[in-house]
Amino acid sequence: MATGKPLKYDPLRAYLAAQAGDTVTLTVAEIETILGTSLPASAWNGVFWANAAHGWDASSQARAWLDAGWRVTGRNFRIAYPAVTFSRADSTGQRSA
Repeated sequence: MATGKPLKYDPLRAYLAAQAGDTVTLTVAEIETILGTSLPASAWNGVFWANAAHGWDASSQARAWLDAGWRVTGRNFRIAYPAVTFSRADSTGQRSA
């Protein structure tokens, strides 16, 4: 049922869709700025960043970056500024479903 209400991760989808190049690394703080809100506590878990668009593990955040043509190809939360790396789906040899 469509409500016309923007989805929480639409700003991230739009941001990634507008990017040039094949990779983008964003800190968690930058992602939260793009979203205009904090990420949930579950974002510190690797499952949150899975590239699953269908099935039991599908998530609205994954649909956002996959719909924009990107995949999460790395994350490093053991640094001062935790970051996530996105790569174009076609540059990784994989396409989103």
